[in-house]
Amino acid sequence: MKHPVGLFRVRPRNACSSRISTDLLALARAVGVPLAESTSVSGTGYPGYQANAFRLRFADGRLLKGRQFAAVKRAATVEYVARHIAHPGFPKVLARINGALLSEWIEGHPLCMTDMTPALLRRCGALHGFMHSVPLPLDCPYRFHTTSREWCDELAQRLEELATAGILKPGEAQCAFDRAIHSVPNSCDGGFVHRDFCAENMVVCPTGQVWVIDNETVGVDAYDYDLGRTWYRWPMSWRQRQAYLEGYRVYRSPDAFLSHLPFWSIVAIVGSAVFRLRRQRDGASEPAERLRGMLSHLARSCSAEERAFLS
Repeated sequence: MKHPVGLFRVRPRNACSSRISTDLLALARAVGVPLAESTSVSGTGYPGYQANAFRLRFADGRLLKGRQFAAVKRAATVEYVARHIAHPGFPKVLARINGALLSEWIEGHPLCMTDMTPALLRRCGALHGFMHSVPLPLDCPYRFHTTSREWCDELAQRLEELATAGILKPGEAQCAFDRAIHSVPNSCDGGFVHRDFCAENMVVCPTGQVWVIDNETVGVDAYDYDLGRTWYRWPMSWRQRQAYLEGYRVYRSPDAFLSHLPFWSIVAIVGSAVFRLRRQRDGASEPAERLRGMLSHLARSCSAEERAFLS
């Protein structure tokens, strides 16, 4: 797996060996073949993000991916979702000990602009739609906001946090809330989601298969919030979004999302701003500007179709 240049960096073996946790080492030993080399793959382009992932090469040439999560609960969630998705576009989780996960290593090249043909974007949309079509087990231990009241309450709290920190002016926060509730859904369907389904987290293997390689954010949430996250994280042209949604429709209709796009896009942008604020204050400026642009766009009384496919 070759990660995007500029977003990831590879560290030499002697610089990362001391960072591998005892749990991750135990998983490597359980493979039954000596570990020949470990290479750290660390995120560098996301404010406050500290990846702890390793490319593990074993003596028999096998390659696996090891990741150490700070929270055991997060690792358990990733394992739970991965085992239920069971799709060739999502790497299999092979084993877990506490917060350490061992999974498939996918060889391929980062998804880039030249790859983004309508055909490939339809495959990406279908992969996203497939994830949203997998039924939740009856005994699923995870829940999510299903009512508009829950989503609006959380949005109000996050906007207040941004205003208090000075990231948004009080009037901007109120405007964002008013615009959002103008298109709030009455309820929302949910299940397995990625929360960061975008080009940065995908590779294309030599056969043309698209893989989602970074799945540390997966969980259970509202499907349309997940689409809102992709809308925010993956800028596309009108035609590219159209192709993506054509693929998505193979498994699930995006019409509810499109009908309430202003709400879900504002929720996604505000959520990103708060996430970044809590880790690195300056990082919140980018989503804050994106929010201002969105509000300005909505104020121009454009058509629903224009809103739906705005980059």
